[in-house]
Amino acid sequence: MARGFTITETINRPAAEVWSYLTDFSHATDWMDGIDDIIQLTPGKIGVGTGFNFYTRGRMYQTEITTYDPDSHTIALTSKQGNVEATYTYALTEKEHAVAEISMHITCQASGLMAFLQPLLLWIMKRTDSSQLANLKAALAAHG
Repeated sequence: MARGFTITETINRPAAEVWSYLTDFSHATDWMDGIDDIIQLTPGKIGVGTGFNFYTRGRMYQTEITTYDPDSHTIALTSKQGNVEATYTYALTEKEHAVAEISMHITCQASGLMAFLQPLLLWIMKRTDSSQLANLKAALAAHG
């Protein structure tokens, strides 16, 4: 059974502008804590199935876009490491003129022996990744 949590942030920018920055993965190291580099594996425009290698704390991991809907401003990245699958879903809504609300919903699905560690894994994800949206907001402010 997948378990997860959601973080929400308000950004004083239009949703389209936030979406453009969010989905330009050349900016990912500016707002994703611990990500040293991210490399798109699939050439061309991003979409469902686009894969990436990302480097964090000296190790390489892979992730793939599993949801991509520019019309609803929703994107999800899913990573699988052994018996653990984590999905980070980002969704934007326009709250009022030039104000976007972004939510990040993280789910974790663990099987086998790792299922016993699922609560700990979620706690670690929450602890390490809860600042992503605040970092995104700050990166957008610095971006101009």
